[in-house]
Amino acid sequence: MMKAHEVLESKVKFVLDSDLTAYRIALDMEKASTNFIHRLRSGESKIENLTYRTLCDFEDVFDKYREEGIL
Repeated sequence: MMKAHEVLESKVKFVLDSDLTAYRIALDMEKASTNFIHRLRSGESKIENLTYRTLCDFEDVFDKYREEGIL
């Protein structure tokens, strides 16, 4: 069974690997910038260094677009 942090990390990766634009992700996360999303996508910033709050924000984006059938 996956641990909670592994589940959150997999959701972050799924969102980052999706066709959603950095602008759309940042907009839905409210506090994030597109540069932040680009750094995560390029590997310049690491998912392991994200705060729990940011992981939860990514989870909210994942859940929103999963419900809408976009992800």
